[in-house]
Amino acid sequence: MTQQRDCYFDNGKFFLIFFVVFGHFIRQFISENELILAIYKTIYAFHMPAFILISGHFAKGYFEKGYILNLVKKLLVPYIIFQFIYTVYYYYLFDYSTFTFDIINPQWSLWFLISLFVGICYFHYLKTGNRGWQSFLRLR
Repeated sequence: MTQQRDCYFDNGKFFLIFFVVFGHFIRQFISENELILAIYKTIYAFHMPAFILISGHFAKGYFEKGYILNLVKKLLVPYIIFQFIYTVYYYYLFDYSTFTFDIINPQWSLWFLISLFVGICYFHYLKTGNRGWQSFLRLR
């Protein structure tokens, strides 16, 4: 049996994606007009948190053992791999004199992976309660 899609979330994702594109488009005009700057700030105040909330709503296996370790595999491993690839790419593109792999400062759009991981871990920690890290990671 196929699961029916929820039009509410599909429409919500459409509008959020539109706001991402629109926000990137108006970025070039924010220094010229105060109204455009206000629209830009309004869009960026809610669209990414809304994406994270929708991602959390569709999360599966939230309370299963090893959930956080699965998140590490799905979010942090690709983050580290692509962070390294971007670092190498920019090293050769801009002809830097030193090679510095910085895991803390995400390259380009990788910030979303690390933000999603931290946000989900934070909410997971709140849900599991303050029972120590072993309980948080579901190791016991």
